[in-house]
Amino acid sequence: MKHVLLTTSRKSYIKKLVAFSKPLIKYLGKFDYTCVYKNEYKKEDYRKYNLIISLGVDNEHIYNCLFKPFIKSGNSLIVLGSGLFYNKSLNPNMCVFINGTHFTKFGCKYESDTYDTSRIKKFFVGDYSVRSWINTSKDKILIFHYKTPTWDGKSKEPFYDNIYKECFNSGRRVIFRPQPHQKYNSDYIEKLKNYGFIIKDTNINPTNLYSSLYGCSCSVSYGGKSPSKSIIYGVPSITCNYNMADLVSEKDICKLNSPRMPDREQWFKWLSYCHWDSNEIQDGCMWEYYFSRDRINV
Repeated sequence: MKHVLLTTSRKSYIKKLVAFSKPLIKYLGKFDYTCVYKNEYKKEDYRKYNLIISLGVDNEHIYNCLFKPFIKSGNSLIVLGSGLFYNKSLNPNMCVFINGTHFTKFGCKYESDTYDTSRIKKFFVGDYSVRSWINTSKDKILIFHYKTPTWDGKSKEPFYDNIYKECFNSGRRVIFRPQPHQKYNSDYIEKLKNYGFIIKDTNINPTNLYSSLYGCSCSVSYGGKSPSKSIIYGVPSITCNYNMADLVSEKDICKLNSPRMPDREQWFKWLSYCHWDSNEIQDGCMWEYYFSRDRINV
């Protein structure tokens, strides 16, 4: 019998995780599952399980102490995270990644796959209609700052320190957007103001995100979802490490004035197959897609 671990940060999410996992009987046969939330994962031995499904990842400890060794053992970790898209006509949609999240190295990019183009229309509508690349001669740069450490517990500040220097030397106006729900030291903010950076509010939604990008030649971020949103809106992005946009983002921080602007069609297709609404997960459509392509190892 196969054993599945369902883990999340909130007890209220357990019911949803159980519902999402029910279609697995088609692929695993009869299986049992263990549900844990908050810090209960610390008691679990990854070697007991054939599959781990996590609704969100909220700290680096669970990644380093449970998820990373589990992935190295050859089995698959399924991470369900909040989706990029806010279309009210959809059921709540989620980013679904195998052996990674938008915070960590991806395990399921498959850039060379042939995807069904029609699925793009399911998500790229309304506020997220695809826009053409902008003219990079515009005079502003937008920095999306991520204060939290990497999943290996390292500071992201060395990356941002280089960015600050490059932005300062670029001669362009710089908008600095702090990470939402994070407290910033007043001295840190004062340092940025002394650079001449404009500090933006942190209330992120599709409307003010697009407003923040208006007039920008590019955005800069260590990772997260913001670079993907920037690229969807046609504003090239410079990123570091692995993230959802790394297939189409610039990696060289010295290219603030000439970031790459590749063809995005294949990326859009891939991104649309990383997003699934709740019904598609619960009725087995998402599981069928991944298992039929041998994406999941158990």
